[in-house]
Amino acid sequence: MNRLQNASIRSKILLLLFVILALQIAVAGVGIGYLRQTNRTLQSIIDVQTENIALANQINTALVSIHRAEKNMLLVANDSDLQKQINDAATLQQQVESDLAQLRTQADAQSQVLLDQFYTDYRVFIANQKQVQQLVENGYGQLQPGEVWAQTADFERANNLSLGNGRQAYDRAETSLQALVQLIQDKLETSQTASNQQVAIAQTVMVGLPVFSVVLGFFVGLGILRSIQQGLQKLATTVLAIANGDLDIPVQMNSKDELGILAEGVNRMRTALRQREEESSDQAWLQSGLIRLNEVMRGTQEADTIAQKVLNETIAYLQAQLGAIYLLQQDDGEPLLKLTSSYAYTKRKKISNKFRLGESLVGQAALEGEQILVRHVPESYVRVTSGLGEAVPKFVAVTPIKHEGSVLGVLEVGTLAEMGDLELAYLAQMAPVVGINMVTAKARDELARALEEAQTLSEELMAQQADLEAMNAELEAQTTLLRSSEEKLKVQQEELQVVNEELEEKNESLKRQKQSMEEANVNLQKAQEEVERKAADLALASKYKSEFLANMSHELRTPLNSLLLLAHMLKGNKGGNLTQEQVESATIIYNSGQDLLSLINEILDLAKIESGRMDIMVEPVMVADVTQNLQETFGHLCAEKGLALVVDVETAVPPMFQTDRKRLEQILKNLLSNAIKFTEVGQITVTFRPYPDQHIGIAIADTGIGIAPTDHARIFEAFQQVEGGADRKFGGTGLGLSISREMAKLLGGSIQLESAPGQGSTFTLVLPLAAAYRKPEPLTLPSVPLVVPPVPPAPPARRPLPTSSLPDDRDTLTPGDHAILIVEDDTNFARLVAKQCQAKGFKTLLSTTGENGLELARKHYPAAIILDIRLPGMNGLEVLETLKRDPALRHIPVHIMSVEESASSALQMGAVGYLVKPVSQDSLEDALRRLQNFIDRPVKELLLVEDDAALSKSVEKLFSDNDVNLTAVALGRDAIQAISHKNFDCVILDLRLPDMNGFQILETLAADKSITLPPIIVYTGKELTAEEIFKLRQYAESIIIKGVRSEDRLLDEVSLFLHRTVSKLPAVKQQMIARLHDDDAVFKDRQVMIVDDDMRNVFALSKLLEERGLRLLRAENGQKALKILETETPDLVLMDIMMPVMDGYETIKRIRAQKQFQTLPIIALTAKAMPFDRDKIVAAGASDYLAKPVDVPRLLSMMRVWMYR
Repeated sequence: MNRLQNASIRSKILLLLFVILALQIAVAGVGIGYLRQTNRTLQSIIDVQTENIALANQINTALVSIHRAEKNMLLVANDSDLQKQINDAATLQQQVESDLAQLRTQADAQSQVLLDQFYTDYRVFIANQKQVQQLVENGYGQLQPGEVWAQTADFERANNLSLGNGRQAYDRAETSLQALVQLIQDKLETSQTASNQQVAIAQTVMVGLPVFSVVLGFFVGLGILRSIQQGLQKLATTVLAIANGDLDIPVQMNSKDELGILAEGVNRMRTALRQREEESSDQAWLQSGLIRLNEVMRGTQEADTIAQKVLNETIAYLQAQLGAIYLLQQDDGEPLLKLTSSYAYTKRKKISNKFRLGESLVGQAALEGEQILVRHVPESYVRVTSGLGEAVPKFVAVTPIKHEGSVLGVLEVGTLAEMGDLELAYLAQMAPVVGINMVTAKARDELARALEEAQTLSEELMAQQADLEAMNAELEAQTTLLRSSEEKLKVQQEELQVVNEELEEKNESLKRQKQSMEEANVNLQKAQEEVERKAADLALASKYKSEFLANMSHELRTPLNSLLLLAHMLKGNKGGNLTQEQVESATIIYNSGQDLLSLINEILDLAKIESGRMDIMVEPVMVADVTQNLQETFGHLCAEKGLALVVDVETAVPPMFQTDRKRLEQILKNLLSNAIKFTEVGQITVTFRPYPDQHIGIAIADTGIGIAPTDHARIFEAFQQVEGGADRKFGGTGLGLSISREMAKLLGGSIQLESAPGQGSTFTLVLPLAAAYRKPEPLTLPSVPLVVPPVPPAPPARRPLPTSSLPDDRDTLTPGDHAILIVEDDTNFARLVAKQCQAKGFKTLLSTTGENGLELARKHYPAAIILDIRLPGMNGLEVLETLKRDPALRHIPVHIMSVEESASSALQMGAVGYLVKPVSQDSLEDALRRLQNFIDRPVKELLLVEDDAALSKSVEKLFSDNDVNLTAVALGRDAIQAISHKNFDCVILDLRLPDMNGFQILETLAADKSITLPPIIVYTGKELTAEEIFKLRQYAESIIIKGVRSEDRLLDEVSLFLHRTVSKLPAVKQQMIARLHDDDAVFKDRQVMIVDDDMRNVFALSKLLEERGLRLLRAENGQKALKILETETPDLVLMDIMMPVMDGYETIKRIRAQKQFQTLPIIALTAKAMPFDRDKIVAAGASDYLAKPVDVPRLLSMMRVWMYR
């Protein structure tokens, strides 16, 4: 034992190797025996698998025999043969059951699955065989003499069973059995191969392992010896290096023996020495920084200067990039941290330079008195900016500057790299030093101020002393004067006595005057009370007047509602049973009703202005939108009267200003209507010009009858006109200018007038460019009786529009000709375009009006249409909308050529191109080539950008017709590449893609000037914000949100932009488009309840709604409506508000109180038209609100919206 303990490391290792080698030899012998046993086990497994294969083959043979017996049952000639086949089949079935049971006991899990599958199919086959057997037995039993078995119905049924379900079950069972046999064979072969390989490998390894172990042990021993020697050498090297002062060389040893322990001890010693050295270096760095900081602050007197110097030194020493110091100051008694100095800091709008305690990180650090560290700074944080670029700091440290526990300020430092503990320690240690200097500087400032105040007080005292000396001299002189004055006073006293007597007399007179004034005050007070009483009476009269206007509006609107509804239905002549004269009469009635409604609205506007309840909604207004609206609204009215309408915008006018657009358009409508009414010959000019002090002026000048200067003020008064009396030539209420003037005041502007008789008039509306909300003041009206004027006569029927008199090819058209319809009121330009079309081989159809152009399109079905916007009567955009809503015409490509710049509107409506006049020859050629391309190319190119494979397949199926070639991509970059290299007629774009979103795709394509964007249809399931929709409208012609009927809309929109003929589409797709454009489809077989006490309204609404397929429930008050709802569940309720028994407010509340009707759509129909009325109705629970008289299209549109929901 002692010899072993005293043995060297080398002897111990050799002894260990010897023992290991002996053990390996023993293991090799045992392993060989084990492998032999394994071989025997595998052999027994192979025997079992062979038996399983035999059983499977027996089952297969029996299955074939049963199937053959079944076939023989159909072919036997007598009962004895039939019985033999039945018995054979029964015996074989027993054999199969027996073999199958034995096979199950030896099968593994995988084989059990195949056996279960086989047994299932086998049972189906046997059941089918039983049915065949039963049919054959019954057939032979019922066979008549002379009847052939093969020709009977039983044979036919049995044969069909055998060849149908029976054969299929047999094939499946046979397949399962063959798969089982194949599986067993495969496992058998695999087992044999694996066993042979394992035995061969084991024998080789077990024989070679001892020899290899001996050799390996020898070399391992040598390696261990060498490693010990190398470890000792490494230890010696490291120890010598440490002795020489080099602490950077560690001992690289991973062993756990004595050498490893020794090496670990040496490394710990080296690490401890190195840490001490680094700590000494860090302390030296900190001390150096604090010394430098003290040097910087030395001699500085002001806190602001100290702050800037401290910040500069700190940024430089820490090699930071951003910094700021906030000093604590008092602001109205409240402590406030104010930015005092900064380094490379850029002021931003949303970031304040002042913080309260606890506000932001700066305030929080001051409140807690602790350092706050920010890692992973967000992208929206302040940036480090230079001339070459900018970056976000990665780390921000906010350190409070304190002195004796009191916070004096906060230091904020930002770096591009995260600070280490040493830098943070520097910030923590320098803060108190800075605090001491801040306090010292503050004390110096206070001492200096105290010295300055003392000096000032000393100077003031010296000045006061000199003043006192001067005052003493003056007092001595005054004493002398007083002595002389005393003599004079004695004389004056005698005089005053005389004056006193006179004052007593005057006092008596004043008493009498005072009594008179008191009596006058009493009279004045009585007069004031009388004035107050009259003011109260006036306020009460104003209230009664407003109530009268509201009630009169209600009473007028109720019968007017029925009148307008019935007149609208009659003039539509949906049944086609009215004569043209009757339709015109109904139209006159409807137009007169609309005029009466306009008058009622003017009276309501007047009531709102009087009561100060008219509010304004300020919003951005584009000048271009206003001018376009004026031209579209009043252009045809001027043309009908033979007047020219000129709209001019001076160059200095800004493109946008802030105001209430609705009130602005109402003012301009009143002014323009007056200009047209009072002008017989000449023109109306609308001029937008800049005005001083950030104002804009809109001048409306006419060449009409003019106004005398003496009448300029009177025409702005309510119910006043220049031409009064019963024999006046021009109609009107006299409210328009009065309302316009008050509205202009609400908008912060005014209306100016320049006019003289016979020289026309110029009304100028002057508005601020940035209007602010102004609470309206009640309008003071003259005390005149309110008289509702008679309904004005119906306007004259519109003059028949001129028809085309230009020569064209309409009389020579033959089937197969390609004709282009040119709708253009400029005859010279129309002839020029027609000449170009004929040169291209097209025939032409010419029209100067939109109405005649539509008639020609429906009659001749042209191959393409060239359309102007400015047309007499129906304008070009209306013509385009009509074409695209007509399934028979919507496929015709339309190219717009006009002086108006309405490209986006026209392209979104389905136009293929847009040219602004004057048109060059090259542009006209390009447009004709584009149209010819559409005509000659029957197959259109469609690009689908969608990453959802299932949805992509669905869309591909939707457009799988011969006239569309669809290309589908799933990535944004593939879409950009496809559009760059190929011309597509339309693109369907999803916004959510794996690599980039739809907005990025559109922006990339729009930025590439070499790419012409095709029509884009956004097809997405993303809920879009108003900002996103506005952004998409710049690029996309249509936006479709994926939903229940989105495929119908997608088919309709794509067909529109591909100009596909609806009649040539498959019937199903024709129905989808027709259903989408059938506005009344939603009404079919739906139930609506009308709650109204006015039977005239009920009758009119019933007639209107029943024509559209709706079923109706009627109730004359709220109580009866609730009774009906106990048994009926309508799809929508139309609710009047003013009703007897129970009004609409209470009825709606009670309906909403019932759980089953909480989402029932309820539309309130009422003559109450004030804004607060609508708020009250909605608060009661109504879904929507519509003022009487009911606007039929708006009512139907509102009903569609709520029924779709």
